[in-house]
Amino acid sequence: YPYILPFGKMEKWASVPTDGARDLSRFCLDTSIEIFSRMGPKITIGELIKACPRVSKPIVIGEHSNFPSFDTEVIEFLKRMRDRIE
Repeated sequence: YPYILPFGKMEKWASVPTDGARDLSRFCLDTSIEIFSRMGPKITIGELIKACPRVSKPIVIGEHSNFPSFDTEVIEFLKRMRDRIE
């Protein structure tokens, strides 16, 4: 996630054109939503962090004071992030 929108600056960090960055980011988020949807019960961000210490808490660039709560469902969070991509 560090390179896809809205978590990273794909256009600058990976030299991808803006339209391509938006399309690729939507694709990545849609694919993640599909994967988590197939995993069964709803998984929260807190459960991911507890299960794998290498998972970091996702944040949007510039919103360091607005972290998602640990009880946020991963799929709902990913959908909100996908909807933010203009």
